[in-house]
Order: sequence, then C-alpha cells, then structure tokens
Amino acid sequence: MQTRHLNRDIYFKEQGVTTEKYVIPYIREVKAITRETTVMEVGCGEGGNLLPFCNIGCRCVGIDIDRTKIDIGRSKLHFENVLLICKDIYDVDPKDLPAFDVIFLRDVIEHIHNQERFIGFIKRFLKDDGVIFFAFPPWRMPFGGHQQIIPNRFLSMLPFYHILPKYLYKWILMGGRSVALYRLSIGNQADRYLHSSF
Repeated sequence: MQTRHLNRDIYFKEQGVTTEKYVIPYIREVKAITRETTVMEVGCGEGGNLLPFCNIGCRCVGIDIDRTKIDIGRSKLHFENVLLICKDIYDVDPKDLPAFDVIFLRDVIEHIHNQERFIGFIKRFLKDDGVIFFAFPPWRMPFGGHQQIIPNRFLSMLPFYHILPKYLYKWILMGGRSVALYRLSIGNQADRYLHSSF
C-alpha cells in the first residue's frame, strides 16, 4: 500500500489540494462557484474534496456508505455549511435535500452499483441549470484497478494486472486470501472493491 492509503490525513489533504487546483477551476469554466453555490459529492469518504468548496462558503452535502469515513469527515470538517450523510445514494430522497448547482464524483463512479440507473437517479438532485462532474481513474492506466490498496507491498506495486480475468484479479486484490481474511485485513473497504463494477 502507498503511504497515502495508510495515512488518511495525507490523502485528505491531497484530495483538497487537487480539488482546489484542478476540479474547481474546471467546473468554473461552465458554472460559477460562489458562496451561494450548493454542492453535493457522492462517495465523499472523509470529505477532503469538499474542503475547498466549504472554504469558499458553498453549501455542501457529502454522501458515503462508509460510516467510519463519514465519522472521520465530521471530525475534520468543522463548517456550518457542510452536511455529511452516511447512506447508499439510492436510499437518499431528493426531497430531503436542496437542489444542487454542482454534483460531483471523484474516483467513485466505478464503485456505484446499478450504474444503468445512476444518471437518471442523480439528475433528480440537480437544479435545472446544474452540472455534474465525473472524474475517474482510467481503467487502462497502470493502476486503474486500484491494486495500490493491496496490503501486500510487492503486489501493490505491480501494474496492469487488473486486465486479467475478473476472478484472478479479485483474488490478487485479496492478496491470494479468502474473502473473509481479506475483509479482516482492510475492513470497510473490502466490500467496495469486491463488489464494484470493474
């Protein structure tokens, strides 16, 4: 595993810097980002991507299915303008939230189940003139399969084996262990990687 996957503070800061330097300027090419902007992140994790939006004063909502990450995010994001929700996105009712100017997903879309349903569903949260931003790791890049999260140091540094047949790739992701042992080794992240759409 890379240091940034073991030290979540580094990862949180990295997300904030990337969003501030690249994501927000990119979105601003098509949509103003001001204190009045409403922003929702699907798959927010600890909320590092939301930090720059919070600093601008945007009204932010982050949604993630991982209770541990939401709890960590609540301990890091001390803003009145942010709400973190621990739910599957499909269990969130759009009527319970404001309509959003910006909805974004960074490195999450490949983990969303029922993808054929997702775009139609997520549009219900969007204002008529709102925008949706997707960023994702290209599958054909050396580490497009997230193998860098494998606890085995050697296996985590090998590129491209995510293009192997799915059963072999998932077995390698588990470090050659059974599903039960894999869950014990990386905790809440296990199901996200074992049942993702890749």
